[in-house]
Amino acid sequence: MPPIPPVTQPICLIENDVGKKMRVNPEAQKILEKISHPLVLVSIVGPYRSGKSSLINMLAGDQRGGFPVGHTVEAKTRGIWMRCVPRSDHTLILLDTEGLGDVMKGSQHNDFAVLSLAMLISSVMIYNEKTTINQDALEKLYKMSEQSEWILDRKAREDGDVGGWEESPLFIWVVRDFTLKLELGAGPISEDEYLENSLKDITPEKSPNTQYKNEIRRALRAMFPVRKCFQFGVPTSSTQSVEDKGNLQEDFVRKSKELSQYIHENAKVKTLQGGQPMTGPILGKLIPKYIDVVSTNNISILVDQISHISVEHNEQIIASATKLYEDKMGSKFINTEREFQDLHDACMDEAMRYFQGCYFKDPNEEWTKSEDKLKTTLMKKKDDVWKMWKDSSEKTCKDLIQRLSESLKLKPDQQHYHAAGGHQKFTRDKNRLVSEYNKEAKKGVMAEHVLQDYLKEIEPMEEIIKQTEKKLSEKKNQEYKVDNMTDTGQLSRYISNYRLENRNYDSILIQMIGFVGHGKSSLVNSCLYAMSSKGFQDRAGEGRTNEAETMIRKAYPLTETMVLVDNPGFTKLDSCEIFAQLNNCVGLSKDMVWGVNEGLEPITERKVNKPDIIVPVLIHSAKYSLNDQEFTSMKELITSSHKRSRIMPFVVLTNRQDAKSDVLKELEGKFHKMHVEQIHAIENYTRSDHVAIRKQHLDILTFLYYVLQNVDFIF
Repeated sequence: MPPIPPVTQPICLIENDVGKKMRVNPEAQKILEKISHPLVLVSIVGPYRSGKSSLINMLAGDQRGGFPVGHTVEAKTRGIWMRCVPRSDHTLILLDTEGLGDVMKGSQHNDFAVLSLAMLISSVMIYNEKTTINQDALEKLYKMSEQSEWILDRKAREDGDVGGWEESPLFIWVVRDFTLKLELGAGPISEDEYLENSLKDITPEKSPNTQYKNEIRRALRAMFPVRKCFQFGVPTSSTQSVEDKGNLQEDFVRKSKELSQYIHENAKVKTLQGGQPMTGPILGKLIPKYIDVVSTNNISILVDQISHISVEHNEQIIASATKLYEDKMGSKFINTEREFQDLHDACMDEAMRYFQGCYFKDPNEEWTKSEDKLKTTLMKKKDDVWKMWKDSSEKTCKDLIQRLSESLKLKPDQQHYHAAGGHQKFTRDKNRLVSEYNKEAKKGVMAEHVLQDYLKEIEPMEEIIKQTEKKLSEKKNQEYKVDNMTDTGQLSRYISNYRLENRNYDSILIQMIGFVGHGKSSLVNSCLYAMSSKGFQDRAGEGRTNEAETMIRKAYPLTETMVLVDNPGFTKLDSCEIFAQLNNCVGLSKDMVWGVNEGLEPITERKVNKPDIIVPVLIHSAKYSLNDQEFTSMKELITSSHKRSRIMPFVVLTNRQDAKSDVLKELEGKFHKMHVEQIHAIENYTRSDHVAIRKQHLDILTFLYYVLQNVDFIF
């Protein structure tokens, strides 16, 4: 809570009207309740018409206005008035008391009550007296001290114990209109020496009267262990008003500044037992009890009240610290449990620091009990706040998933998932939902938990879709079952309708690898021709013998499931070339160039969510044998391809018609030694020779059929 704004005009703090009991002004209490800063309380006491109000106005830096200043024998100040002056780390409260010896009050008890209240309230007490330090003033202060000693525990301080209920205020004796020379014996003395000389014992102590005077001096020295003296000359000429600052004597102004500076440097915050700083709310509650104490001489009133205030104050501090924690915890949006814990730790530390700074340090109460109570309260609030964050986040996330699932029609009763390709559609929609869900901001601490719960919830639905699709696929495959391997129609229908719908793969990639000029591109054209109802087209770019036409990987869709991939050929086979070929035997990426499909525009990008099945196919011309070095390298290529793809590479021997039978037989034998199981001798269609022949079609379709059979066996 910030300090209150400057209170430029004084307000009566304690009312003391003639014939009535002293009481606290409720309006002043309201002001005190707003002052959370520690208080430095400076009071001024002394005979009426001695210039107290004008002096305290000067301390406030306000010669005009402020506390009322009188010019007649009638006392202007009744009771105790206060003026609040905010400082950076405390609030200065100036207290102007009614004058002592007012004949209108006619009661010494009233004077002693005012003096005692000023002493109890203040951290600095200024006694303002005219002319000299005299015996009458000492006796008034002594009687006040006698009335207050049971409150301030003077005896304990005399014994060296500073554990009384209150600390004695800093005592300043201001002697006004001082005209004497500060000399003692043969030399000058200081103002403080003048005060100390006035308070020292009179010797020799022979008479009862002297003993009484010394008793007074000893009591005052004990009552005010820290004391200071300031002497002021006459402020103005006899014809001028003290209200007019321009008329003040130069020495008087200088002395006022010295007094103000001394108070500024030496005045301390008012503290209670245990070092508890006095604040506005505490002072407002204690003043009525101070009045009761000086009126009844019943110390238990104050003891009980301080204990009550400490308990009440600490309960309020615990409530305020808890509110601070709650406000801070609600000031930042939380996305994760880690963020929540970090925020809790920071808010917990701040609340505990606030509590420790404002806690009422009552020695009769173990502060750890209140601290433990606050910690328990904050941990309970932590659980409440965490539940609030969880509940709010859970609702937000569930509503978001509900909205996304409706927009994507991702529901169990959607029949379009229970059909061919349904699982692929379902997976695509599920991934889209997850992507859109993750893009949404401020989902809160339950975001991942709710998403995983949802994905787990739809697992049975996904399994049903997979099983349904599997049955449909099996039924479909049964419909297109090949009973006669010489029937090109059956083979073609089986290959065209083959699907991977019940497996977690996107496509079957037939990766063509081999020497330059051995017919890879021609085999691509031949497969497309055998599976098409249209005529032959050189879509792969048929090359010339021993010259490479394919310079980059190109892909050609054969069916909805199968893709032919034509890779650049190699001129020699060594470890570097094997590595290059193996790098080509991977799934399709965005840098893949797709061939034109039946007059459509070339496809340059392919987005898939699942991996491809790689089927390596080595194309080798039956006209060329393998030497020993090529055999060894070819075996390494086939073995490495097998390990990478899980499918033993197929071997397609091209140019069968032009090959010598012994060379063809030798090649087949060498590839068998490499553990190749599928060796197909095929005559490719070419630009110059592409008249459809049943035997050529049958060889090509048989090769594609066994590719699918191997896929079924492995995957």
